[in-house]
Amino acid sequence: MKLRHIVGLAFFLACFWATIPGHEVIAQQKGTQAKFTKDKTLSFEPGADNFGVKVNTGQGLLFEIINHVGGDPRVDAGYSVTLTFALENPKPEINITSFKKEGVFIYRSCRCIDGGYNRVTSGKIHLKRLSKDQWQADIEVSAIGRRSGKVIPFIYAGSVYLADEEK
Repeated sequence: MKLRHIVGLAFFLACFWATIPGHEVIAQQKGTQAKFTKDKTLSFEPGADNFGVKVNTGQGLLFEIINHVGGDPRVDAGYSVTLTFALENPKPEINITSFKKEGVFIYRSCRCIDGGYNRVTSGKIHLKRLSKDQWQADIEVSAIGRRSGKVIPFIYAGSVYLADEEK
């Protein structure tokens, strides 16, 4: 087998492995953007555009933790996975363990079976305000794929900062 065949096979296997649920959404510090925006809320309207999830202006904080996976998503060499949720009138320390009423979503930006917004159904979110511009987050949640029914995990531990456009 020639070197170019080995390299091609290794690239194929790496891409294939990244598409298996549970292997692509472990958010690490490198390649992850964690931010929050003031005066934003989320609403969910089944059947509406954007898979029913809508960002609104209102009293609250919109959290987005974005993990970029692979290469450039414009050429199908990579994609991003985003944990999105909003909190109205957040307290200095927050624990969320029930997701029946919470609007927490894992958004998969890809051309894949569970692309788009997938509602989080289990796990935990712990947030602690460190300053007006920073929160400490410990997150381990799972969504059920809208089409596949498979578990989509998302794990993040680190800081979440006020979005640059808000400063």
